[in-house]
Amino acid sequence: MENIKRKVTLNIAGSTIYLITDENPEYVQKLAAVVSKKVNTLALSGSGISKTDAAFVYALDLLDENLKLKAALEEAKKNNAD
Repeated sequence: MENIKRKVTLNIAGSTIYLITDENPEYVQKLAAVVSKKVNTLALSGSGISKTDAAFVYALDLLDENLKLKAALEEAKKNNAD
């Protein structure tokens, strides 16, 4: 089955972005809603952080979590192979 590319309009923390994706638009909207909520929460936390900086902090948090999960998965695979 061929993946169809679609243009999806997203509103993240008050900014409109356009994304070309072959993912389900409803799924992408859900992702955007999670990011928007987290960025707004960080930006409105009273720490004086901008929405841009909040997005960077959230991106770093997600990357950290992703890398740790990948390392744990590789460790589990290694232990199962033994």
